[in-house]
Amino acid sequence: VELICQGFSSDMKDPTDADLKLIYNHSLYYLFRLMFILNCEAKGLLSVHKQSDYFPHSLRALCGKIKAEHETNQVWSKQFSSYHHINDLFDLLVSGDEKIGIHGFGKEAFASGDAKFYKDNPIPNAYLNDVLLELAFAEDKKEKTLLFIDYKKLAADHLGSLFEGLLEFSLVKDGKANELVLRTSSGERKATGSYYTPQHVVDYVVAETLNPLVKDKSINEILELKVVDPAMGSGHFLLGTVRFLE
Repeated sequence: VELICQGFSSDMKDPTDADLKLIYNHSLYYLFRLMFILNCEAKGLLSVHKQSDYFPHSLRALCGKIKAEHETNQVWSKQFSSYHHINDLFDLLVSGDEKIGIHGFGKEAFASGDAKFYKDNPIPNAYLNDVLLELAFAEDKKEKTLLFIDYKKLAADHLGSLFEGLLEFSLVKDGKANELVLRTSSGERKATGSYYTPQHVVDYVVAETLNPLVKDKSINEILELKVVDPAMGSGHFLLGTVRFLE
C-alpha cells in the first residue's frame, strides 16, 4: 500500500493532509482491485492459459513480464506502461468483449474512488512494477526463485479482514526520508467502529442465532428468512450466514 501511495503522489508537490487521506483511500481501492483480478484469474473466472485470447490483456501476463525484467536486473523508468495496461484491463472487465470471451463484471466492481484522481495521478513503472512483484509473487528461498502466489484460496472475508487491518494506518510525510510513509493510527478504527471479528466467533454467533430459526423448517421457509446486520463492516457475519445456510 505504501508503494502505491508513493506512486500516486510521485508528481505531487507538498500534498496537504486532505491530499494524504485521498491518496491513501484511492491506494486501498486500487490494491483491492488488483487482488480481485488476481483472485478471478487464479480461480479460472478469467482464463490465463497462454493460448487464451484474454491472456495478453491479463494481470498475470503483465506480472510475468515484470518478473522476467526483474530477473535480468532491468531498471524501470518513470513511464506509465504498466499503469496503462491495468487501466485498459479495468475497462475491459467493466464492459467486456465477447470476441475474446469476456462478458464483463459491470461498473460496480471498479466503481470505488474518483476516476479523475486515477487519471490525473498515474503510477510510474518504477513504483507499480515493484507493487506487482510483491503482490503476485513469493520467494522460494531454497531455489531462490519467484513463484506466483496462489490467489485461488482468497475468500471475500479474507479481503474484509485485510481492509479492516489497513484501517489502522494513515499516510504521513516523513521529513527525514522526504517521502510518504504509513504509520499506525488506531484511533481511525475506533472512529469508524471497524474491528476484526475472528472466524470462530462469527461461526458461533451465527449458529446460535440461526439454529432456532431453521430447526424443522422446510427449504422454502428458510428461504423466506430475512437476516440483517446493521453494522456489517466487511460482511463477516453475512458471509457466515450464507455458509451456515448452505
